[in-house]
Amino acid sequence: MRILIEFVDAVAVNNIAATMILRPDKVYFLGKDDVAESARLRNWCRDFQNICRKHDLEIDMEYWPISENSVEMALAEMNALLSELNLDRNPKAPGLHPDAESEIYIDIRGGREVPIFVAGQVFGSLNRNDIKLVQPNGVTGDIDIMNVGQVGGRGWERYAVSSVEMPFQISVKEYVALYGGNLFDTGIVLEREDKELNAGIESLWKVCKEDPERWNRNLVAAVRTSSNPSETEKENIDILLGQLKEYKLLLPVRKGNKSENKSEIYSQKEQILLDRYKLMFAPAMREILNDVFILPGRALEYYVALTVWRILRKYKKVNQVVTGAKIDLDGKMQPDGKALGAFNEVDVMCMAGVRPVFISCKSGDISGESYKLSNVSQRLSGDHGISVLVSGKSLGISEVLWDRFEKDHIIAVDDVFHLQNEDFLSRIEDILVGV
Repeated sequence: MRILIEFVDAVAVNNIAATMILRPDKVYFLGKDDVAESARLRNWCRDFQNICRKHDLEIDMEYWPISENSVEMALAEMNALLSELNLDRNPKAPGLHPDAESEIYIDIRGGREVPIFVAGQVFGSLNRNDIKLVQPNGVTGDIDIMNVGQVGGRGWERYAVSSVEMPFQISVKEYVALYGGNLFDTGIVLEREDKELNAGIESLWKVCKEDPERWNRNLVAAVRTSSNPSETEKENIDILLGQLKEYKLLLPVRKGNKSENKSEIYSQKEQILLDRYKLMFAPAMREILNDVFILPGRALEYYVALTVWRILRKYKKVNQVVTGAKIDLDGKMQPDGKALGAFNEVDVMCMAGVRPVFISCKSGDISGESYKLSNVSQRLSGDHGISVLVSGKSLGISEVLWDRFEKDHIIAVDDVFHLQNEDFLSRIEDILVGV
């Protein structure tokens, strides 16, 4: 039997990484002995257990209250856990001992000082090799392990856990739920290989990247145009539609296909525009192009999402990348599932292993982006998430701006409109895998 002792931390990453990597039979979550907090954390354990169960991973989870302020009380509560585990200071006594087919792992990453100190005193005094200290890395899948009996001796040994052995990749929605939040709406979600969709996003990016300012100008003209456009508007629209046709993102309407454009996801103006020019969206691109028509700059967002998807898929560390992630962290939802009042929106979000990635994509002004990105990252991951600001334009050399990024733990990648695609991919890969 494999048992994991986990010290509850404010950051969910620290609470779930060891469980995901070690897949124990039972986890004891050690946290506050406060009544209200204990009730909340018991519910959290239940939620995490249900997520694991949904992915066919059966793990018994129990919350074990322990004092965070009194060493004396914490010592008594830790010794009670020792009795629960049927451990004895004499390694030859009945229970879990070196000859038994059971192991105890103590995750020392995260948690408060008093419980960890007391655990070191209690378990360290046993001087047994079947009790191991662990420090997991949820991104790489590596885990550092040291036998309690070796403390002060050989030190840590690192074990690489094959990515194939990871029981499942936690989804963005599941991760947000562990913080009591709700991912109530998204744009596109990349979660399987779709060659047609990927090729469409790449083509869309090529069109945008050729001349971003003209792309935005023409796109705005196409959406805002009246039924009687001016000559300038006509020229802008012709250029835009010509580019989309060149890359086969818009197709000529053939007999019997005109109704393809009649969908509730299109505005009346978009239907008029497409019907007037006898065009239709390419099948795999209808929803994406509609979104691009509404919000100029989405091309950058989709390109970033596809790049992130490909990188993390290569390392087998992702199950989905979502765009336009709308997150309610206050639990105030309307009956239709929409947030009541303020909510956070992240342009691109995914999980690199069990580490969340937050990306803001801007093709123009970045005012306030550092604060917004830092705010949602701190609330959902503390300092353990990866926060990236991707700007199509150069951000210049303002020391104030770059100092702000450093203070907010944000990695900025700028001038993407002028970067070669291979260089951009390499920079994002260094961030996601090298951090």
